Amino acid sequence: MEASIHPSVAVDILTGFGLHHLIFRHGEWDFAGPLLAAKLILIGVPALLISLGVAWICGQTATLFNYLYSCIKHGTITLTAMTFSILCYRWRFHPLRGFQGPPGARLSNAYIMWKTAKSPMGFEMIRHYHERYGDFVRV
Repeated sequence: MEASIHPSVAVDILTGFGLHHLIFRHGEWDFAGPLLAAKLILIGVPALLISLGVAWICGQTATLFNYLYSCIKHGTITLTAMTFSILCYRWRFHPLRGFQGPPGARLSNAYIMWKTAKSPMGFEMIRHYHERYGDFVRV
């Protein structure tokens, strides 16, 4: 049996990679991303209701469940592909990839915030990183 990707899934994956390379690669989006996703949901729900209304006017028997399932499925595939693209870029292709540091710091700014929030002596951790990795540390 031959495995193949459905064309709509391929479009979702390409959309995720495209969003990363055209929008999210410029700047740091670690903490703005969830807010942006919430705004997209606020736009997506009215768009869903409008498309339901159009389907009802045209006499199609589409149900709300089918539309919701489709939106969630395609949104999840797109966000997963975008996240994968962002993580691969930060790990292997980012301009700062040559600087040493903890592996988690390569992927997100959330790493250092999480580590310093866990310990009231965050400056000691940074000093330890400098001792371990040298004068320039990617955190």
